[in-house]
Amino acid sequence: MGGNLVAKYLGEKPERQDSFVGVISACQGYDIKKNATYLLSWDRLARVYNWAITNDALKATVNRHSQVMAPVYDMRRVSSATCIQDFDACVMTKMYGYKSIDEMHYDWSCVRHLDKIKIPMITLNAVDDPIIAPVSPDIAIRRACQNDRALHIQTQCGGHIGYYTGGWIIPNGLSWLDTSIVEWCGALIAVSKPQDDENTSEENQDYIPRSPLVEEDC
Repeated sequence: MGGNLVAKYLGEKPERQDSFVGVISACQGYDIKKNATYLLSWDRLARVYNWAITNDALKATVNRHSQVMAPVYDMRRVSSATCIQDFDACVMTKMYGYKSIDEMHYDWSCVRHLDKIKIPMITLNAVDDPIIAPVSPDIAIRRACQNDRALHIQTQCGGHIGYYTGGWIIPNGLSWLDTSIVEWCGALIAVSKPQDDENTSEENQDYIPRSPLVEEDC
């Protein structure tokens, strides 16, 4: 949700982009409704991840604050929720004043606002991400093909914000994503600098970000 939130924040009110030189959005789904539907399927065990997120994160958070939540929400419905959709129906829609899950997912999705992002934008998705619908990255790919200020990177592996490198049992302390984001930020800053002279212009054009781990398998 973080990557989706950042993109929506910048796109729904373009004047906010004046304070940024660029944006990096990693491992997001762009269209929440489409991904919510996917999470109900058994493809790549998406339904299992759906259940785990619901129980270990969402319900656990509400249960920790049950004394405060009980007067507002139906705790029996919360306890019986087996997927994110069930939880959203009894908690999130009521918390944010939506009439339905579909209305909430439509309003929260960044896909409607991507075309209004004019600053450079880098998006990243992994083919093996288990909680992002396989067709979702197509949204970013189409945008990158039509917008010369958009770059989409798609890797075969990496999972959902994983991109671990190193040994089979103990990975390196820094992931490929960690080091790559630092490089991409450097690239965004470089291309945002004023072109004072011909030499500066040539330097920025020749700048190719490179992660020290880019040659390693993720």
